[in-house]
Amino acid sequence: MQITLEVPEELSGELQQYQGQLVEILELGLQNLTSKQNISTQNIITLSELLVNQLSPEQVLAMRPNQELKARVSKLLEGNVEGTLSSQEEAELDRYVALERVVSLAKARSAKNLKKQL
Repeated sequence: MQITLEVPEELSGELQQYQGQLVEILELGLQNLTSKQNISTQNIITLSELLVNQLSPEQVLAMRPNQELKARVSKLLEGNVEGTLSSQEEAELDRYVALERVVSLAKARSAKNLKKQL
């Protein structure tokens, strides 16, 4: 299939250097777009239930990000506040936010389960 696009002048200049990779760039862009749309509430609930069902409440409650991940998320959050994130970095931050939702929900359910056991 052949597609003709009209792009702004500044983007045109950047795309010149990637002429042989435009199909790959489109594929990556579509994957990025799709990954943002696939993080639904139901997916978050399903993943959190998987954690709760596979690990003990104590193991779930003990889950913490390592220092490298904390530093990366802090850098992304800073860039988000400053408005300097690239689209790839925005997608990365979105994935971390979704992961945090999964873990937070799993921790809440695990705390409730642990309280029931006592």
